[in-house]
Amino acid sequence: MKYLILFIKSILFGASNLIPGGSGGTTLVITGIYDETIDNISNVFKTFKKSIIFLGVLILGAAVGVLAGGKLINFALDKIPFITYMLFLGIVVGTLPMIAKPVIKKTNIKYSIVFIVSLGVIIGLMILGSYLSNGTKTYNNLAFNDYLLLFICGFVGFFAMIIPGVSGILMFLVFGYYDALMKAISNIYDSGQWGAIILFALPVALGILVSIIPSAKIINYLLKKFPIGSVFAIIGFVIGSIVCMLFAYFTNNEYPKLDALNIIIGIICFIVGTVGSFLLSCYAKKLENKNEEEIDNIDVVEEKLEEEN
Repeated sequence: MKYLILFIKSILFGASNLIPGGSGGTTLVITGIYDETIDNISNVFKTFKKSIIFLGVLILGAAVGVLAGGKLINFALDKIPFITYMLFLGIVVGTLPMIAKPVIKKTNIKYSIVFIVSLGVIIGLMILGSYLSNGTKTYNNLAFNDYLLLFICGFVGFFAMIIPGVSGILMFLVFGYYDALMKAISNIYDSGQWGAIILFALPVALGILVSIIPSAKIINYLLKKFPIGSVFAIIGFVIGSIVCMLFAYFTNNEYPKLDALNIIIGIICFIVGTVGSFLLSCYAKKLENKNEEEIDNIDVVEEKLEEEN
């Protein structure tokens, strides 16, 4: 039963990672398995059997969530691309208040520079991706540069994925591979496409595998050693991703021209996405604070027991 519940939670985790602005880390917090996931990744060699079973169930459930969610998102991008992008944009914008709230009053020149550098890096990566891989990207027509960029998407994306409030999938938007990724996932049921899909997925999977162990350790180190600077860097990443999202939509020549109805519905979806994302972020933060209070209470009890002994 324990692993069945973990499997169901993992499906939600997988599906949420496909949504730009939908943070897998936040989903892990809301479902109550964030700390356990980080612990099992960080200590995979110390508690090998336990960690491998946990991570195996997590990956299997996430794969099911990705396959189901990818089909739905690809359909939306084909039929209502502007509305879909506006919803995604709202979801990203909605995460910003809760990310920025703890540090906004501590803004100074040093942290402003960190923010600007982070923002510049993301926009620079977007320009680099556009330069190295010209035209609308497809999963079944890749050049050498595409494999390199897809490896980076997997490597950096996994880092972002485990940070609550940040979306790993945004890296695919930064480099312009988001639509191609959704089409690849949607067509995975077609055996005739498996060869192209595997070639598309391999560099991404390799990037994730290389990133798995160092990501948790590095993120934990940065957030503990440089908590304020790290958050300003995250804000720069998220705002830069908004620019990349707009760039991805308006540079895609396959999308139809906008009409008044699409614009109105798009604005409504933007508002819905913003409000919904903000409320989920607030709820996740509340759960996170509750967990920290429980840990503090346990530490106090242990200290008292040690003093009595």
